[in-house]
Amino acid sequence: MDILREKRPKVFLFENVQGLLSARNSRKEKIIDLLGKEFRDLGYSIISKLINAADYGVPQIRQRVIIIGHNQNVALDFPQKTHSENGGDGLLPYVSVKEAIGDLPAPTIDSLIDHCPPTMSELDRFIVSHVKPGGNYMDIPQTVNSTRIRRLQREGGHTTCYGRMHPDKPSYTINTYFNRPNVGCNIHYSEDRLITVREAMRLQSFPDSFKVVARSKQAKNTIIGNAVPPLLAYKLALSLKKVFDS
Repeated sequence: MDILREKRPKVFLFENVQGLLSARNSRKEKIIDLLGKEFRDLGYSIISKLINAADYGVPQIRQRVIIIGHNQNVALDFPQKTHSENGGDGLLPYVSVKEAIGDLPAPTIDSLIDHCPPTMSELDRFIVSHVKPGGNYMDIPQTVNSTRIRRLQREGGHTTCYGRMHPDKPSYTINTYFNRPNVGCNIHYSEDRLITVREAMRLQSFPDSFKVVARSKQAKNTIIGNAVPPLLAYKLALSLKKVFDS
């Protein structure tokens, strides 16, 4: 809000997690409604939508709330989808994990920057070796020395936890802890290891020429996991361009 008041841009784009739609403040007011009111009070017309990055060619199921605001006399809309789960009706099928990262060399070669798998404990290596493509903690033997896994197997929930990617489907959301097996679906679809930074970037649609500059490994993971996928950002930018074309 401070930036909008100070800079008064012709158009802005706001992105946040899906949980924003249900978030409320201490007075039980919906945050999304309060945001909309403040944007409009500043003189902006807004449109909002829950968007799945996979619908725009990103090899990842990533649901995000997008709000576009502008203060010009022009009609804006969200870009048309280019992909769907199975294709058809003029749409392409979703881009799969294998299509996105299957051509990369073995990470031990390290022929690309940031293409080295995270280290794992002996327990994690045991766990990873038992998870099937598209599977999760339910594939892990119940004898494993982990109270958390036994609780998940008993109570359910967190279905992507200890997940292995399916080669023929998009990945689940790349988060900021893709270097761990227990925080999301981060196991390589065919190798008993976690995905590399470069693979996470591919699944976020970053080009191989892109280099992330950060002070630590986790800071680098945070930048990648929090990023708006560049391919989605590009498609959204084409919609915003109408403001300047007019």
